[in-house]
Amino acid sequence: MGITDIDFKHPFKTGACSFLAPVEIFSIHFPFMKSTKFILILFTILICLLNGTISRAQKYSSALLYKEINNSASSDQEPKEILTELYRLKNKAEKYALSSDTTLALLYHKLGLYEAKGNYNNPNAIAFTKKSVEINTRLKTGSNLKLLAKSYSNIGFYYKDLLSYDKAIAYFDSSSAIAKKYPDMRWQIAFNESHVAYLYFLAGDYQKCNQVSTLALQLANKVDSAYLDLLNQKIQSLYFQNQIPEAISEAENCIKIATQINDQYSLASALKIKAMIYEKNNDLEGAKKIFKESLSARIKSNPNNPQKIAQIAGDYSDYGKFYMNKLHNFTEAKNCFLQSLLYAEKDSNLTKKLWAFNNLMELNFHQKKITEAIQFYHKTISSLNSIDTSILQTPLFKSVANIGNKDLSITIFTGKAALLLQLFLSTKNEAYINCCVRTCMLTDSIITQTRHEQFGEKSKLYWRDYTRAFFTLALEASYLSKNSSSAFYFMERSRSVLLNDNINELDASLQLSAEDAEKEQEFRSAILLAEQQMANMPVTNKGYNALQTAYFTQYAAFEKFIHSLEVKYPAYYQYKYADAVPSLQTLQQQLALNRQSFVHYFMNDTVTYMLAITAKNTVLTKLYGQTFNKEIVNQYLGLCANKNALNNTFSEFASRSNQLYKTIFEPLQLPKGKVVICSDNFLLPFESFCSDTLGSRFLLYDYIFSYAYSATFLLKENKTGTAKGNFIGFAPVDFNKQLAVQSLTNSATALKNSAGNYNNTLLYTYTDASKKNFLLQLGNYTVANIFSHASADTSGKEPVLYMQDTTINLSELQMIHNPATRLVVLSACQTNVGKNATGEGIYSLARGFASAGIPSVSATLWQAEETSIYTISAQFHKYLAAGLKKDEALHKAKLDFLMANIDNEKSLPYFWANMVLIGNTDAITLYNNNTAWYFLATLAAVLLVMIFVFIKKKNQILFK
Repeated sequence: MGITDIDFKHPFKTGACSFLAPVEIFSIHFPFMKSTKFILILFTILICLLNGTISRAQKYSSALLYKEINNSASSDQEPKEILTELYRLKNKAEKYALSSDTTLALLYHKLGLYEAKGNYNNPNAIAFTKKSVEINTRLKTGSNLKLLAKSYSNIGFYYKDLLSYDKAIAYFDSSSAIAKKYPDMRWQIAFNESHVAYLYFLAGDYQKCNQVSTLALQLANKVDSAYLDLLNQKIQSLYFQNQIPEAISEAENCIKIATQINDQYSLASALKIKAMIYEKNNDLEGAKKIFKESLSARIKSNPNNPQKIAQIAGDYSDYGKFYMNKLHNFTEAKNCFLQSLLYAEKDSNLTKKLWAFNNLMELNFHQKKITEAIQFYHKTISSLNSIDTSILQTPLFKSVANIGNKDLSITIFTGKAALLLQLFLSTKNEAYINCCVRTCMLTDSIITQTRHEQFGEKSKLYWRDYTRAFFTLALEASYLSKNSSSAFYFMERSRSVLLNDNINELDASLQLSAEDAEKEQEFRSAILLAEQQMANMPVTNKGYNALQTAYFTQYAAFEKFIHSLEVKYPAYYQYKYADAVPSLQTLQQQLALNRQSFVHYFMNDTVTYMLAITAKNTVLTKLYGQTFNKEIVNQYLGLCANKNALNNTFSEFASRSNQLYKTIFEPLQLPKGKVVICSDNFLLPFESFCSDTLGSRFLLYDYIFSYAYSATFLLKENKTGTAKGNFIGFAPVDFNKQLAVQSLTNSATALKNSAGNYNNTLLYTYTDASKKNFLLQLGNYTVANIFSHASADTSGKEPVLYMQDTTINLSELQMIHNPATRLVVLSACQTNVGKNATGEGIYSLARGFASAGIPSVSATLWQAEETSIYTISAQFHKYLAAGLKKDEALHKAKLDFLMANIDNEKSLPYFWANMVLIGNTDAITLYNNNTAWYFLATLAAVLLVMIFVFIKKKNQILFK
């Protein structure tokens, strides 16, 4: 049989498919294709072509590509040359259609890496690395998880330089989650956590930075650079949390290790923090010397490394600020800022470049070179995409909200507001001052966003202090523009916002399931216990580090839990972040209902702003520091709290009292009657001011004063639990000997006298007045009264309240969950004394009860005479039970006391001005055990009358 006899019609037929079917079709149109010889030749050519393609594909495989990738990356070529080679390999892989496997993922990973070598902001770097991640995660089997961990880490690094900190942290976390599976990748976790800590530092969350770096230090080798990087992050966070002794101790340790292993980069970082500590302590010569040492070490550490180039830019920036703000050497400051800009541009580092421009803007502003300052503002703002650069245009908040470095964005727009203010002063063009107010509104939104993104209170307190200068600027703009509404807004934003946040969290907790609410309380209790243990252990104790690590681990778990609640419960999220400021008009409507006036004070070292608000009018005034300052406040409080001084130098008291009246009260032109005082970083008993120079006409005679943390707090509708009774009282009388405090012999009797004004009471005296009973029972009663000792000072030590067996710390008051209590009367000494936190007020026991959700607290300003406190308290409760409003009841109790002692020394303010009411002034709604029976009896009587009338009418109809 010859070859022509073979049937080639369907040589590869399988089922319904035939590879040669197209030949049959073509043979109809081209008769020569019916030749068997021609078909054999054509088939042979096709087979050869197919074999050639297969042969060439077999010559280039993933294995060969992998080898070439490694050869290119390990060469001594420049990064640009390596990148060119990687692109060649990419084109080759695409030409031969290599499958998407881990080798191709490696190629894209390397492309991203070398695209970033010249510019971390290069979008190709992220795009290629994401392509690598996409390939690696798509593989169901055979994926390279270690490579994936590195890719995630690199993307995090790229987003960091794009100022997208949230995205960066998410990618670093994803990398660490994978790396934890491999013991040999602990270095990767340390690297990731170092950058995460740094990002929290840049975002201003110093407490979180400390937490992350402390935990990651456990993973790093104590003698390598990764360990020192983390240690420096921790030192910086400690410095900004004002934990200076611990910061300097850790800095010295870091300097020692860095010197031993010759790590100049880490040495430079530790030295710079040490210089900043010297600067903070006003050792300017020492700081200058160490700044120079730091810069020298940094330059020695390989200035060609991109990361180190960027850090040199940061060093020059910090050094220049030192020259500008502390030494006032503008020439040297300018040189440093220009060097900072040079290094930032060399590395294409956007953050450092923005800081350099902003610093030069600030420097020119200090030198009153406004035109030059505006030019640098334009350079700063034009470097941020999609933001209008015009000085009279205010960017939308959404266009700046994604800038991760909140310190930078707040500084930029605060600087712009200062420029606008200066332009208004020089030109009187109202467009500038109006834009200044709008810019301040934008800046406040960034500050609020910063607070919401932070979890720990220490970081938030830092920013409350840091932004104080901004709020001074905002109020000056409001004052110059005669804008009472914006002045009210900024005063509210500068006042007790963390307290309002606490109340919001309490309201949010009511949206949780019973299980989640209980879990939240368990977390809070555990964290509170750990904090107390650390507070009672010296930092030098060997067990402190282990305790701190356990605390941070627990805190991180709590933070994760809270974030899960925000996702799980939309209402929880809504209540937690409901921090809108009420309008001035809303407050005025409330003042009209209560027949009250409201006064806002804002005080710093150089200026005080006063905003008086009535139902129909506002008065905004300004005082300079020499007229009213903290020294005057402290001197007056010192006189009031000193019985002997008042007796011996009453004329001095009368003079100062009248001076304060004329300075901070009379100019407000308030009508006689009820006045709510919202003071700022101070609390004075205004009722003790005298309208005459002889000290005979106290304001108590003409005004009814109460005090408020803020209008927002005052107007907030508290969601409280249901009370079990009307009055609960605590009087330990005798105290555990270990507490070393005196007995209060008459306190139990005084407590019974006060309780006698109510029904449904519960009293705990002697050993029953324990910490356990206090925390368990206080929140179940409408009114609570404590006759005991308290201890507080302004040093920062936590205030405590004494029970019979032990003390209750200020922070433990948060464990009073969902209280029904409407008023706490603290008949103890120094219950409104504590550390003064800028912008938040005094961290006192009174504030602690407010933070627990109790709307009104009556507290004491100094240690006063025991009998007087008991007498006033008893009268106070008498009038409360009679239905008077809280401010009226306390006012009347004080007047009664003063009138009864008008001719003896107890007429001095020391005896009666001590107790003040803070918070809501509404009357107390009391409950009676027999209320339900009275209601039923009344209802029954009404029904009987109705039945009687019905029967009578029916009978009348029948007998008509």
